[in-house]
Amino acid sequence: MPPASRAFGPLGLFAAHPVRPLDIDGASFGLPLHVYACDMHILSGTVALEPLARLLEPEGLRPAALARPGGPPVGVAQVWLNDYGATSIGPYRELMISFSVAMGPAAGPHRDRNFLSPLGPFADPRCAVLVRWLYLDQPLAIDVGRRVWGFPKEPGRLVFAAGPGGRLRHETRDRDDRLVVRADFARAAGPAATLRTLAAMLPGLGPAITVRLLGQRTHAALAITPRALKQTRAPIRFQGWADCFPWRGALELGDVPGPLALRDLGFAPRVVQRMPAVRFVMLAPE
Repeated sequence: MPPASRAFGPLGLFAAHPVRPLDIDGASFGLPLHVYACDMHILSGTVALEPLARLLEPEGLRPAALARPGGPPVGVAQVWLNDYGATSIGPYRELMISFSVAMGPAAGPHRDRNFLSPLGPFADPRCAVLVRWLYLDQPLAIDVGRRVWGFPKEPGRLVFAAGPGGRLRHETRDRDDRLVVRADFARAAGPAATLRTLAAMLPGLGPAITVRLLGQRTHAALAITPRALKQTRAPIRFQGWADCFPWRGALELGDVPGPLALRDLGFAPRVVQRMPAVRFVMLAPE
């Protein structure tokens, strides 16, 4: 077991879910997937609600909504920039595009009060994240994601680079070298950024969602596959504080299906969550 995993101790997350060989469709995989270190940035923002509802309708899903004062409600989308530095299948990088969906009639209502409000559905147990498009740079990670969980993962070339003043510069291109996403944005950290976020949480999210966002350790993700709509939950453990800060940057969306959908929906980033040292176990399907 890599040194990074030992911080959990002998009774920790990785020890409780050891990697074992599992045969799936004639191939053997070491499961569950252990992620020992991931630097994760999640860009959350708003999209047009009615077009998103039409996009999700064939899957029988309903978008989570943010009610806006004086305007029509909006949906919520995410762009994930994940740099997996150490996992049980080796390092890899990943871009994901997802939407917040309501898992029942009681989900919500969520209100758009400040820059943190798009995180409301993300932390609401009555909602889930529909992962719709993914690009990765390692064949094994793509194969495991497709064959074990049914995620529609595609090959790509992903670059993460630190810019001046702590900015992040990211670019993803597909197998044909077409631009998928290009992002360049400021990152905030330290006591001042933390205090600003804490001050915005209660008015922006309300007390129940604030408590859950601060303490949540399980995310729900859905994947559209050619065969079925699958749901999976992964135990998550975070090391340190998850920085949340307003989006300040430039986002370019390419002429390929996922980014085109975001453009058609009018995706407007509002907030960035950065978790610089995420560790988790992705359990094999039962």
